[in-house]
Amino acid sequence: MPKFNDIEKENIKKELMSKGKELFLLNGLRKTSIDNITEECSIAKGSFYTFFSSKEELFSEIWLAEEKKYNLYLKDIMMTTKDTKKMIINICRATFDYLELNPFHKNLIERNEIDYLFRKLPADQYKKLVDQDLFTFLPLLEELQNEGKLKKIDPEIIMGIHRCLSYLPLLKKEVGADIFPKVVDSLINMIADGLTNQNNEEFTQ
Repeated sequence: MPKFNDIEKENIKKELMSKGKELFLLNGLRKTSIDNITEECSIAKGSFYTFFSSKEELFSEIWLAEEKKYNLYLKDIMMTTKDTKKMIINICRATFDYLELNPFHKNLIERNEIDYLFRKLPADQYKKLVDQDLFTFLPLLEELQNEGKLKKIDPEIIMGIHRCLSYLPLLKKEVGADIFPKVVDSLINMIADGLTNQNNEEFTQ
């Protein structure tokens, strides 16, 4: 197996992630093989294992990189919108739009790649992947609650509500394409009202 210097390793890893993403988008995780990826990158199959232990690990690294960009995008909305209700509405809308328009995230949901990864990745690696958004947003949610801007609901429940939005596009046909946008808008407004309307009774768990 050839030895690579640090610069070569960095370039090859970037190439593996770039070509891997293209193939995963085209064929899905299940139908993409390590042979497909290494052929596109013009490296030996054995060299692949210098960087990743499996195609699932490569996929999870790509997913993590996509999630980091997505979370920074949402964090910027969170930090720059002063009105709390408007901030929640903007985050929910941005979440829905991003998942509709980003092909990697869209395929992740529509092809049920998450369930496949759950079965293939080690439990600790999978948990780190799916919980990484908690590290970004839990402190911010707790800060808003301490300032009295959000109801005292378990922040992980709020994150669960947020994650549910990512599955909404799957229900478009069942809900009805003609009313779907209005359903989404109504749901987002109800979420914002439920988290910020201090006149209602506080949520009990």
